[in-house]
Amino acid sequence: MEAFSGTAENKIKFTRPMEHSGPWLLQLGDVRESAKVWLNDQYLGTLWSNPYQITIKNLKKGKNSLRIQVTNSGSNRIKAKEARGESWKIFYEINMVSLDYKPFDASTLDILKAGLLEDPLLTPLEISER
Repeated sequence: MEAFSGTAENKIKFTRPMEHSGPWLLQLGDVRESAKVWLNDQYLGTLWSNPYQITIKNLKKGKNSLRIQVTNSGSNRIKAKEARGESWKIFYEINMVSLDYKPFDASTLDILKAGLLEDPLLTPLEISER
């Protein structure tokens, strides 16, 4: 799993938590690195920076389904390939070096966290009267 690079999908079915007919805020918390969100099979959008949150306008009474696809960066996979001695550098006419101008060795990179790192939070939003 430490070498995984790609997209993982999270799904949940839930009942609307209260009788609130207005919009809701879905907060995903700490996400590494981007998330696509669907509610009841309707695509809501892609979240790619803090804050990882989106407004939901059509939360149904009763049962709802939430699907979140999280995609991480390729760093962990590159680290694993380098450590196994696999070829991954496909650059032409470039001399890849580290910040210290030494040959770049991805096997020394830190393992990065990936996925949804917190439980999503669904909060009713107040509608302001003007």
